Amino acid sequence: MFEILSTVPHGTATEAVYRATLELYRRARLGNWRNDPDIVAPDHLPHPLDAATASEAQVIGRVLGEIEDTEGKSLRELSQQVAAKYIVQLSNILMDRISSRPDYNPERGQALLEELRRDYGPGYRHRAA
Repeated sequence: MFEILSTVPHGTATEAVYRATLELYRRARLGNWRNDPDIVAPDHLPHPLDAATASEAQVIGRVLGEIEDTEGKSLRELSQQVAAKYIVQLSNILMDRISSRPDYNPERGQALLEELRRDYGPGYRHRAA
């Protein structure tokens, strides 16, 4: 599943995973927000295709389409648990791709995180950290 992510340029795959994750979060977690008074309207969440290039939009569409085809339902109908499963799966695919790059440098990544923590406070955590 999601084989397209291994066939496109790294930047396109990264952007597609990021935007597909946003859409999974928005659709599964907040998909029924209009009917739930306890949920704040998700107007602050960008649409996954906002500012996407044509090639990114195509990949995002394929990734989200594969999820819908596999689950046999629309993204809006996914439970939070199922959406979370795909978010983790997409993140793992991207992390595997990143760590296999010849220029991958985990020490440099850790140094950048430390710099962010100095600039933004000790509570700053990236989920990959």
